[in-house]
Amino acid sequence: MALLVIVGLATILRLAAAANDLWFDEIWTLWLISREAHTPWDLLRGGMRHDNNHLLNSLYLFWLPPHLPPLTYRLASVAAGTASVGMAWLFGRQQSAASGWWCAIAVATSHMLVNCSSEARGYGLMSLFLLIAQWAALERFEGVRRDTPISPIRLQWLPVIFGGACVLGLLAHLTFVMGYLGILIWTTWVVVRQRAPLRAGLRTLLAWHGVPVVFTGLLWLGFVRGMAYGKGPEQTLIVTAAKGLAALGGATQHLPLAAVAAAGVACVAAWCLARCFHDQPQRAMFFVAAILVAPAAVLAAFPIDFYSVRYLLVPLQTLLILLASELAVIATSAGRLWPRVAMAVGLVACGANLARDAVLVHRGRGQYRRALAIVKAADAHADSPMITVGSNHDLRTELLVAWHQQGLPGRPIRVLREGEMSAAGADWVLLNHLEDDDVAAPSITDAPGNRYERVFSTRSGGLSENHWHLYRRRDGNRDASRD
Repeated sequence: MALLVIVGLATILRLAAAANDLWFDEIWTLWLISREAHTPWDLLRGGMRHDNNHLLNSLYLFWLPPHLPPLTYRLASVAAGTASVGMAWLFGRQQSAASGWWCAIAVATSHMLVNCSSEARGYGLMSLFLLIAQWAALERFEGVRRDTPISPIRLQWLPVIFGGACVLGLLAHLTFVMGYLGILIWTTWVVVRQRAPLRAGLRTLLAWHGVPVVFTGLLWLGFVRGMAYGKGPEQTLIVTAAKGLAALGGATQHLPLAAVAAAGVACVAAWCLARCFHDQPQRAMFFVAAILVAPAAVLAAFPIDFYSVRYLLVPLQTLLILLASELAVIATSAGRLWPRVAMAVGLVACGANLARDAVLVHRGRGQYRRALAIVKAADAHADSPMITVGSNHDLRTELLVAWHQQGLPGRPIRVLREGEMSAAGADWVLLNHLEDDDVAAPSITDAPGNRYERVFSTRSGGLSENHWHLYRRRDGNRDASRD
């Protein structure tokens, strides 16, 4: 019953966070599918060889018609995110009963995971398959003390479960490779450390890693090689890691406060990892491989100019499991001081994440339809056949406007691309700010000298950094353009 309550809370949070406007990356995927994919196989070729094409999620979206309610496009992620709570419970129970409950609550309420599992992208699905793969590997290779040994039938099925989870995880999102590499490194280390006969050790590794390795190679040759990459706001790996750690603690993403929160989470993580090394060094090595070694190797092999917190979901989610499981052990141990400290840390983190979840539910990822409804209502009685909008980002604004103006009454809105703005200016200007701490000016002036006054702003409540500021051309300019 307790687990059902936690799963119910996770479901409510994710459904509420999924019932708001689609944001740019989700619409971009739908736009790519509508243009490039006429059959499911088209998802692997042509213009769909793009990093915004998360294959498993795109296959789900391929079968859906356009302009359904946003929740419809996000249901696969919501279902996976909810199932992740049960997997986190199983994962934690490998440590202790208390760890199972703490891991389930942590995954259910985590702002980062609620965000990722309530949008129409591949991260929520990847999160579930990562937990399944890690659980299966630890179940077989950890060697912890058990009340009863694992049955032969269960041992036989664990490699199958692991292989299936790895294949689906790679199809869900390519950053799953960080998680798989961590498991590959750790299981190889365990087999070597056991000093088993060479042939037996190779047979074990082949049974577990044959399918994932072959599939990774095929996916690289058939999809990843030659892929086109989109770009976001430039952000260094260190800043992204700091924001990710802050997100685990339910803290703000604004620097320098995010850096302070990240330092606190890092200190707690070091404490938990030290305790894990003291009690179960083999399990601790699993977390080191998954959180530090494998991500560092992947990022060193494939350096990029910009990073997002989502790119670090694999190590961050694994760190969340480490924190929850070890804090639970400390909280239920003997003593007066440290159990209370662990309990306080857990309660503060849970409360802070729930507060951030509430912001996400309230704001969504941007109230785009509301902004466009304001534009159409304000210009409902004008004479021109359409409403013109200028912008500082053509692609983002075009896709968001084209999608969200569907079904809204009033004249159509046309986004003026760079170079199309006349001396009279546009009726409105929509500024896309990609940093949450950007301050919107009360008024702006375009290149020809037309002035615009801010009418409405909408900020994202999640990890997506896309905020809209809506400006309307001043009446004097509007009258001059009509003359």
